[in-house]
Amino acid sequence: MPFKIPSAFVARNRRALVCAFGVLALFPAIPAHAFVQDPASGFGIRPPAPFVAEQTTARRQFDFGVGVTSTTGKPGLAGTGKYVCEGGFKAAAQNASLTRDEINALVDRPEWVNLAKAAFELAFRVTAQRRFTLEGYRGMEFEAVPKGGPGGEDVRVFISLVETAKGRTTLLCLTQKADYAAARSQFRAIRASINLPK
Repeated sequence: MPFKIPSAFVARNRRALVCAFGVLALFPAIPAHAFVQDPASGFGIRPPAPFVAEQTTARRQFDFGVGVTSTTGKPGLAGTGKYVCEGGFKAAAQNASLTRDEINALVDRPEWVNLAKAAFELAFRVTAQRRFTLEGYRGMEFEAVPKGGPGGEDVRVFISLVETAKGRTTLLCLTQKADYAAARSQFRAIRASINLPK
């Protein structure tokens, strides 16, 4: 039988109950998925507010994937996707024998950057690229526009790649063109919340 508060108690304590529930309403609920982590690799994302994360298996190219949504609806979603960002880890056995310095030197090579860019240019028109560092590892950031699809010209894409000894970590974020300028710093904050597998 479900618990019910006696009506006589409510009548006598109405003012106190209203105040109590009013105070509780001032405190936002703790997100159910504030931090999602893969116990096998150590990869995880703890996105800053107003974002929350959950494990996803939507992208087969990841061994472990995380979807990130906004509790405010901003930045807006693009296309039919459920998430504003998807992060994932893919193991790479060929990285296992490399040190962090060796991996960074590899990622710094123009050949590596050109290969990564060429892969994305199959589906996107890359409009900008920048280097960044996360937990001591160098990565590449690409901004792009989809080459096709309905409304593709009104979509903006933010992609980040980082290599570690365990493999590649990718963050892919999509939003509407109108939201992108404000969203770029939020996407970088989500990237900064990633735990890299090492």
